[in-house]
Amino acid sequence: MFTNSEVVDGFSGWDVSNGVDFGGMFYGAPVNDDFSSWTPTKADDFASFLRSTSMSVANYDLLLNAWSLLTFDNSSIPFRCDQNYTIATSQAARDILTGSPNNWTILDNGGI
Repeated sequence: MFTNSEVVDGFSGWDVSNGVDFGGMFYGAPVNDDFSSWTPTKADDFASFLRSTSMSVANYDLLLNAWSLLTFDNSSIPFRCDQNYTIATSQAARDILTGSPNNWTILDNGGI
C-alpha cells in the first residue's frame, strides 16, 4: 500500500509493448517516473492512467514528446494526467497526439 508521502519510482524499464488497457493503472498512486522510454503502441486506453499522481511537469513533457514520435495501432485513445505541460517544449507533441490520425482525447491541466 502506498502512502501520500512516498513517491514510487522505477517503472521506466518496464516492457509495455504488448499492453492494451492502461486505464487507471496508476490512479492515485504517488508516481513520478519518466515514462518516455515506454512504447505502448498497442494501447487503446489511458483514461485515468496518471490521474491523481505525483507526475512532475518535466516527466509529463518527456512522455508527450516521446510518445508523439510513436505510431500507435489505435486512434481516439483517451488519456488523463492531472498535470500541466510546458507549452514551449511540449505543445507540438501534444498536438500530434490529439490531431489526426491519432485523435486522442487528452485531459490534463493545460499548458504553462
